[in-house]
Amino acid sequence: MRRYILYRHNQFTSEDLQRKLEGRKALDVLTGLSLGLLADGEINSREAAFLKEWINRNGASLPDFVTMKIGPILGMLQGASLVSLDTLEELAEALMALVGLDINSLEINNKNLVATAGLPSQLIFDRPEMPISFEGHEVVITGKFSTSSRRDVIQQLKNLGAFPRECIPTQNTKLVLVGGKGSTDWSTSQLGNKIQKALELRANGYDIMIIPETYLPAE
Repeated sequence: MRRYILYRHNQFTSEDLQRKLEGRKALDVLTGLSLGLLADGEINSREAAFLKEWINRNGASLPDFVTMKIGPILGMLQGASLVSLDTLEELAEALMALVGLDINSLEINNKNLVATAGLPSQLIFDRPEMPISFEGHEVVITGKFSTSSRRDVIQQLKNLGAFPRECIPTQNTKLVLVGGKGSTDWSTSQLGNKIQKALELRANGYDIMIIPETYLPAE
């Protein structure tokens, strides 16, 4: 006879679920705003001031990785007439990363902005110096990889001395390796359970890095 567990003590409470839904809604809106601001290829001082005001009102609902990366840039805005070109460029790059654009390989245009649907936000990534060591580390893989099949990635990690996993990250996880194609189920508001868990672990003080597949050494 099958037995079904209908309740677990570690399930989300209604308050947890409400915060999660509010966070996704806020991130959806911010993503839409970012796409609109980037559509003409640049961000002006008035648009930057508007974005700062919006985040000041809604920042409490946004994920920490967003406010930690974008907040300091917006903090440099003293007024619509006092925004430096360097700050505006840095803000544009952060918003490109937010919607999934790789600032090192893509230019801003409408075609590329549309193509970001389903890509993981680049803001989630750590950028350690290359090459990094995989040896002896538990590595959780997620997403679809653009250069190799998942099976090949797992084998490559084993060859590098790592312990590849496809489960949710734990306190023992050192690295989360994200495929460049993301997943068809992803949007910038739903980064996937593995990434969300890694971000939670990192916020709680665990030493875990989230890196793109480009950190895998070429074979």
